[in-house]
Amino acid sequence: MLHEEGDTPTRARNIQDRYEIVCDRAAADSLVLRRMRDHLNELAMLGIASRVERNKGEVGGRYYEYSLDTNPDLLLEALDETVDVVGMTEAIEHHLDRGA
Repeated sequence: MLHEEGDTPTRARNIQDRYEIVCDRAAADSLVLRRMRDHLNELAMLGIASRVERNKGEVGGRYYEYSLDTNPDLLLEALDETVDVVGMTEAIEHHLDRGA
């Protein structure tokens, strides 16, 4: 998982890559990046994720970075049914192995 790899906060486009893997495994259409950002913003409003604004000036522009604000174990428990359908990514397997 990105936060365990030290890769958070991260931009939505980096999360999109992992999200598309899950969608492929579930044989589901993935959202375009703009819709996924909308969902990430909703998760931030609910306190599940956090959002930090970055401003790199004229060269880099303004963007948001996201990170998980929820215990990963609770999140995986809530997503148990999804994991049953989609399967586990290597990152989820690694997290579960570390917790055992």
